[in-house]
Amino acid sequence: MATAIAPGVRLTPTRTSRRQQLLFTREELRQYLNEDLRRERKACVALQVLARRAREAKQNALGLRLEKSCRLTERHASQIERLLLDIEGKVSAEVDELNATLGATRVLEHTWIAETIYNLHERARQLRTAGFSGLAKRMMRIVAEKQVDAVRS
Repeated sequence: MATAIAPGVRLTPTRTSRRQQLLFTREELRQYLNEDLRRERKACVALQVLARRAREAKQNALGLRLEKSCRLTERHASQIERLLLDIEGKVSAEVDELNATLGATRVLEHTWIAETIYNLHERARQLRTAGFSGLAKRMMRIVAEKQVDAVRS
């Protein structure tokens, strides 16, 4: 069925299979993984700032819990960086520390955590679709750790 988009011009929609719609190029995967890495690094900076603030306010238990969460987030960031290098990607996930510091409390919101878990789960699906099933399994381990950490928090 052709659609008229202007007088005398007709656009015929092309059919693409569901499989073709799900395929991602390596460059797109690199870009997405860099975004995930940037998000994890931003969370690390924010958690460090919040832990320091908690310690200054004499809330040592909260500070310790935030530092533990920060170490876990740093580990996830390094795992994502390794995934990126395994698909021969360039790591270009610089973090604006001022922006991360100013928005530090946002990292503790449930929406931030849920969005991060969703994004990483989506990335695992994309890796699996692109034929990187081993990398997808590694990403799902990160997702599982994030979910456990979210429940504990």
